Amino acid sequence: MPRPATVDHESALISALDLFWRRGYRDLSVHDVTRETGLNRHALYGRYQSKYGLAVVLLERYCAEGTRRLNEILHGAGTPRQRLQKLLYLRDPDCADPFWRCMLDRGCFAMRLVSDMKEEHPEVAEIVSRRTGRVRVVNISEPVELYQLMPPDQPKADELGRGYVAGLE
Repeated sequence: MPRPATVDHESALISALDLFWRRGYRDLSVHDVTRETGLNRHALYGRYQSKYGLAVVLLERYCAEGTRRLNEILHGAGTPRQRLQKLLYLRDPDCADPFWRCMLDRGCFAMRLVSDMKEEHPEVAEIVSRRTGRVRVVNISEPVELYQLMPPDQPKADELGRGYVAGLE
């Protein structure tokens, strides 16, 4: 009879994200991951197949969460101007949201992983591009276009949008 799992996999993933974000992909061993997350080698390999598989899962989750949060702002309540202001606030040093605050303090996890893995695993950049490209092209354009229809005494939306997109690149 198999033993019941004693590790909370959600907590292990949160710990692994923090570990990869702080130390990077190349500087971590499987031993480091198992010691810091509470996963044993069997669980790590059984669930994620490898350190690379775990890194990809973390990257996908991070990109999905960022996309979900951006969509909440871009398609949420408020005028186009208010939505763009909320979007710009995410880059403000006083931003209180823990997800964005962490990104401001540490830099983007996706970019950290891509830069760390680009030589051995160039396909990781494609994962990020596939997950985030739609947000930049489609979702940001709607509030910017609506904002451009606002009275001319308001700041130009293309300037606001360009400033935000420049921060993503």
